[in-house]
Amino acid sequence: MGRKTTFLLMAGIFLPVLLLAQSLPTDKANRAFISHDYATALKLYQSVAESPMGMMDAPFAFFQIAECYRLLGNQELAGRAYWRLITDYPESEWADNAYLELASRSTVQGRENLTEAVVLYETILSTYGDSDSVPYAWLGLAETRRRLNLFEGAENALNKLINAFPKHAINQDAHYEMSRLLSDPVNPRRNIDLAIQHGKTLITQYPQSPHIPSTLYTLGNLYWEKKDYEHAIQSFREIVQSHSDTFFAPSAQTNIGLCYTDLKAYDKAIEAYENLLAKFPQPQSVRDNILNLIDKLQNRDSERLQVSAWVAQVDKNTRIANYEGDVRISIGKTVITADMAQVDPNRNMVSAWDNVRLNWGKDLIIISDRIECDVKVKTAIATGNVLLQRRIGKNMHQEAWNYLELSLIDGSSQGRTQSTKQGTE
Repeated sequence: MGRKTTFLLMAGIFLPVLLLAQSLPTDKANRAFISHDYATALKLYQSVAESPMGMMDAPFAFFQIAECYRLLGNQELAGRAYWRLITDYPESEWADNAYLELASRSTVQGRENLTEAVVLYETILSTYGDSDSVPYAWLGLAETRRRLNLFEGAENALNKLINAFPKHAINQDAHYEMSRLLSDPVNPRRNIDLAIQHGKTLITQYPQSPHIPSTLYTLGNLYWEKKDYEHAIQSFREIVQSHSDTFFAPSAQTNIGLCYTDLKAYDKAIEAYENLLAKFPQPQSVRDNILNLIDKLQNRDSERLQVSAWVAQVDKNTRIANYEGDVRISIGKTVITADMAQVDPNRNMVSAWDNVRLNWGKDLIIISDRIECDVKVKTAIATGNVLLQRRIGKNMHQEAWNYLELSLIDGSSQGRTQSTKQGTE
């Protein structure tokens, strides 16, 4: 937070004129503090605070005593020093900083202290309205109210911060917090469109903000929820391309695959998962799961009915499609070629006739006058002059039938009215 004392934490930066005009003990303490010799600085600040000659510097000294204790790891004594400052010197220019530190400490000390943090932030706003701490108090108040599920109060605090300090650097945090608040599933005032608006404002106005990767991830999920897959994928891809070293990148790449799966663009989904494995190291168990997912997508894509032909006519009312000329029908590992075919999506039936040939993988061929396929049940019935060729070992075993049923799942067959048994070739 940009408080009045941050200059003391930056070694090598000149001291403000005000500090140069302070007493010699205070100046020595400041130099020790800047040199990170907090134990020495603590003793010197204590001498300033206890000296009758140091009354003018006492509020500043108490604040620095608290800072020394904090940096030395003694949070309890740091808290006591902050409270001593605001109790003994409530009108001091350092009192608001002490309130801000105490409020910030309360927010990390467990949920039971959040109410105390709210009171401390509200004290700054009501008592030190002209202080430089006010923007930080509004932000801290909003964050704390959100954690207490006081969503409307949090939203009001953020709106006041954004409207009152439109050019303040802290506005990037305000837009980030507002986007999180309005996208929170627990928030009854949840507003996806406004959450997206604040996220986009952050990205546009503060392109160097450390919140960019997190905001892009939130935007991606919100667009995805709205089924705006184009912008969802765009947001996730920006993380992968520009913020690949962040925690969000592997999840963003995964979500690209999930978005393409929702779109039934299985080839692109598979590519996304392959990129996930190539770009982001994964534990073996996770890699195995991703590989299984790729395998399922590949099989799912191959099971779709695909038809090509020179001529295709579709009845808009019945949705029945008729094909003519060099017809090729693919159903998983089954490929049917014919001169004529018809696809009836209402009955999940495919009919092919004239020069019909069915290949089931590499080990089974059926040549017949006509074939009827039930796409849902995964069966095919060949009629007319049927020739079955099945690979057994290195040989192709041939059988002739008038009627033959074939399982498109495992390639098993059952014939009726065998006309000729031709042995092997």
